[in-house]
Amino acid sequence: MRNVKHDSRPVFRNHLEVVKTLVECWRDRIDIPTQVIYDNLANVSASTKEGAVGVQLLGIVLANGLPLYSPIPGADREKFLLTLVKLLSNKYKEVYAAAGEVLGMVFKYLAEKESITEGDLHEAVIAELSVMQTTTKGNFITCIQALTIHYPPIAHRFVNKLLFMLPGLHGTYKTQCLEIILALPDTISSLYFELRDKGLLGMITHRNELTQQLVLKIVSRLLKDLQPADLLYILPAVTSVASHPHYQCRQTVYDILMWIYDNYRGETQTEEGQKIFSAAKETLLQGLYDSEEPLRLIVTNFWADETRLQTATVDRLVAIMQGMYTPSSETKFLTYTTSLLMQMTSRSPDYNRSIFDHPLSDCRFQEYSISTAWRRRHAALTPLFADTLVSESAEESSSVTSTARSAEVRATLPAAQFTPTLDAAGGSTYNWLTQSSLDTFADVSLAPASVSSSSSSSSSINIGSSLITMSNGSSFTAFPKFTVHFLSLSLYGVMNFDTRVPSSANDVTRMLSLSLSLSSLGFVPFVCEA
Repeated sequence: MRNVKHDSRPVFRNHLEVVKTLVECWRDRIDIPTQVIYDNLANVSASTKEGAVGVQLLGIVLANGLPLYSPIPGADREKFLLTLVKLLSNKYKEVYAAAGEVLGMVFKYLAEKESITEGDLHEAVIAELSVMQTTTKGNFITCIQALTIHYPPIAHRFVNKLLFMLPGLHGTYKTQCLEIILALPDTISSLYFELRDKGLLGMITHRNELTQQLVLKIVSRLLKDLQPADLLYILPAVTSVASHPHYQCRQTVYDILMWIYDNYRGETQTEEGQKIFSAAKETLLQGLYDSEEPLRLIVTNFWADETRLQTATVDRLVAIMQGMYTPSSETKFLTYTTSLLMQMTSRSPDYNRSIFDHPLSDCRFQEYSISTAWRRRHAALTPLFADTLVSESAEESSSVTSTARSAEVRATLPAAQFTPTLDAAGGSTYNWLTQSSLDTFADVSLAPASVSSSSSSSSSINIGSSLITMSNGSSFTAFPKFTVHFLSLSLYGVMNFDTRVPSSANDVTRMLSLSLSLSSLGFVPFVCEA
């Protein structure tokens, strides 16, 4: 310690680091040379930086919980400590700021180890600070801020002076003043009203990020003492900071709103309570899609708690639909709703179990040829590896089947889990529209002679011979026996759209033209021989 002092600042810092490391490693087996520390504190001038050596050495001793004084000739403990008080009026900030912090450590040591909270040392510090508040206000604020780092009660006597000075402070001094107020004990009365009169709303929306953060923390501490009318006064300013680019500011805002949400959830009967609750809820919903992932997790865990959302999936879905939608969050509603619902899967015992026993890297991959025929675009909803439609050409079906077999593609479904739209074996199909089964492809044979259609007309006429007699008495020669069915593919399956029978060469031409046109629109023509 005697050799720590050096004119070069980097060398001085290095010497302090060596001493600090030695004390931390051997604190139980060393004796502190109090005389060396006292010599570096007492014999210094107020206009030099020499006092920083003794202050830093004493700070290392107190930081490691060692006794702050050992008996030395020529100076008792009180005289030893009073030398620190004189350094508060030093010219240089690195001396008086460090002296203030070490004095705070001394007060903390006396309060915890010896239960001393008042005495000559305390009065001497207060007297020195009282002189400074009228001569050097900047030094006054810096010293109190340094004292309150380790011993906040010392600032209680100067709180009124600090609040009076607050509106006229700027920059670092304003920040230090807010740090002192934040460190004050919770017993300060009417602090909210004092801050409101000093421009609380302006400080919340201040462009200095550190100032905003400190003010928001002060508001968070005062929440339990605020009335609904007070909350309505500051809530718009608080919620406006939810879009602040600074991470810590948004986190403090969410903490405030979480407290408001929990404490005003049952106060929605009154108009004020409803407004406060709605504003807090809307901003917390915005936190579900915050740009920072840690904040998103904090807000998501808040909402997902079983005291706010039920653990049963159906009940949770109902609660989300009823209480977690707002117009401002509409664009992100599905995003956070899905997240909150899927969060329930984490409660399953199998949540951390792998779905497959082996990773994808262990699989064997083979090339597979996919049919690119133009007809495949009309069967976009057909399962790739299940033959549910028999309407495709034999050439295409055989090509796909042979390719699948050669590539050894496993079937999508080992057994059909749905009712086939068309039964390749000739069975009846189920019509979802009529809720009945009707085989429109069954073989029908008529008498070899003419057929009289005396019953009501139908959209499908079964052809039994080359001569057809219509219900109106006219007859014509039919073309080869077939019926054309137009089927429409939809999201729900294949349904019978229309059925026609050609009666002349012109009808055949029109039929073919119509079938090509409807094919391009998604309709599939089936020519079925009667």
